[in-house]
Amino acid sequence: MGETRGRKKQPAHLLKKYSADRRPECVPQASGDPVRPEHLNQDGYELWDKAIPELVEMNIVGNLDTPQLTAMCEWWQEYRYWAKQLPDHKNVQAKAKAYQQFLTVAAKFGLTPSDRRKIKPRAPKESVSPFAAFLQAKQQLTNGVVG
Repeated sequence: MGETRGRKKQPAHLLKKYSADRRPECVPQASGDPVRPEHLNQDGYELWDKAIPELVEMNIVGNLDTPQLTAMCEWWQEYRYWAKQLPDHKNVQAKAKAYQQFLTVAAKFGLTPSDRRKIKPRAPKESVSPFAAFLQAKQQLTNGVVG
């Protein structure tokens, strides 16, 4: 009676349905900082100045992400434009569409808490010269002997 019927579930890597190169740690990171666009209005620049430096600090975005980040800020300023208009049936639809487009792009960068859980930024690579590594090892050896 304690037997389970049917097949046992196999891990995904044994079924060859999961590719190792699709893991988040294998994703190449863009380097550099995104370039702030020149054509945004006040609402777009406020979002850029508030969100982008923090995304750079968390090592989520780089220079290659500039077009997508610009599009995100453009959709935000479009949403803010329609939000400032007097309530009208057409305005509500346009505002909702602009906000939905903003959320679609913002989700790629983890701007909401639920989206942030899906993003796993890599630690920045620290390039240590061979000479610096030698000095560091030498210092650890002398500290261990003296201490």
